[in-house]
Amino acid sequence: MPDRDFTFEIEEHFGVIGSREGWNKELNLVRWNGAAAKYDIREWDEHHEQMHRGLTLTPWEMRKVVDLFVSRNNHAAVARGRAIEAGRNARRIAARQKAEETAAEAERQAELEALEGAAPPFEEPSAEEPPAEEPPTETAEEQKQVDSDESQEELQDADF
Repeated sequence: MPDRDFTFEIEEHFGVIGSREGWNKELNLVRWNGAAAKYDIREWDEHHEQMHRGLTLTPWEMRKVVDLFVSRNNHAAVARGRAIEAGRNARRIAARQKAEETAAEAERQAELEALEGAAPPFEEPSAEEPPAEEPPTETAEEQKQVDSDESQEELQDADF
């Protein structure tokens, strides 16, 4: 059976990640058997006398974990920000379109009110339409007959 004697010294306690039934999962900077300190994630009892299996990370490994975590969160934050901005832009465009529609409707309404009660506009006949026909005029011979009839009536009415 292997020797289970080892020493540890908690150089820095960063915090408790979670707790259950008297055990705290913690992030600490721990020196194991006098070697260089490493980041350590494991469950400890309240007095740091007993521990469960855990994970130790060199400073470089811890930096990589943090970078991965931050990078993932940054990508997620950027995606959330883009979604929020797209929603704002869509609302802005919809509001602008609504305002333009409202202004156009108000303009149409004002035009209708201005035209209400006004005479309809005069329309020039188009060049394609033939001019209106005048009633036929009497021929010269018909005119002589009319003049002659009128003269005879005048003579009959006259008192000599």
